[in-house]
Amino acid sequence: MTKKNASLCYKFDRTLLNKLKTELRLTDDDTDTEHDPWDENMDEVDDALQLILGGHIESDVFNSGDWVAEMNERMKDPDNTPTILSHLLSESIKAGYEPEEIEPEITGDHAPAVACTDSLHYLQQGWIELENLYDWDGWRELINQIPNHLAKTPIDAFLHHVFSGQYPSPEIMLAIAKAFKLYLHAGGRLTLEEVFFGKSKKGGGSRAKRFHRETMFMIFHNTVRREKITSGISKEMGLSYRSKDSLEDIAERFLLNLELDENEYASNEPDVDSFLRAYRRWKDSNPDLADK
Repeated sequence: MTKKNASLCYKFDRTLLNKLKTELRLTDDDTDTEHDPWDENMDEVDDALQLILGGHIESDVFNSGDWVAEMNERMKDPDNTPTILSHLLSESIKAGYEPEEIEPEITGDHAPAVACTDSLHYLQQGWIELENLYDWDGWRELINQIPNHLAKTPIDAFLHHVFSGQYPSPEIMLAIAKAFKLYLHAGGRLTLEEVFFGKSKKGGGSRAKRFHRETMFMIFHNTVRREKITSGISKEMGLSYRSKDSLEDIAERFLLNLELDENEYASNEPDVDSFLRAYRRWKDSNPDLADK
């Protein structure tokens, strides 16, 4: 009988990852054998699927800021860094969980594409070349801090960077690739929506509808931030420009512009007051995103 361990959940923990690295190094020292992390990197999608089927983690594990943060650390030393998902699966098995039999993918004459350690090195080398183009110290670390004012999830970040003419970081590309791989590996047990956005929330509508509203509020939030920044810079430089618009004024202009442009994010809110109430609820439910 399969047992579920509700106490297990996935969250990036740098202390745990360092502990796993130390345990791995000590094990290698004791056995005089060299650890090959290829299997863990290759099996990460399989480990995730087992944990999802067991009810231990959310189905959108790869499309999360936590996983990108973990990958950001693992890329610094991919040969000697285990995966947290492998650790969680081991813990769940110790607690009595019996992994399900998963049929291998049908691949014809070709082996299935996997993110082994070699592929991580190749992505790393390619990014080194790109860093010379961006010429911004800390750029990679910055864009990998998800959520931020540009993106709530890795797929949001992927779309933003591609449509802005920028290459996403290796960690963001791996997040999207592993999410798609999870969908294919699940063999129909998970939908694309579940893989990228988690289980549907009761009364919350589709993820596309939620994304529509969240993006609208994010754009408005950035509009307010820009207004404040512009006003502050003008004041410091002694310029006459300083916005005296209230939040209500900015919201009214924002909604009017959406309607005039027939923008896809045009608000369905009936008036400014209703829109601002919904916006404040969005801020309260997304403190990390709204503060960045």
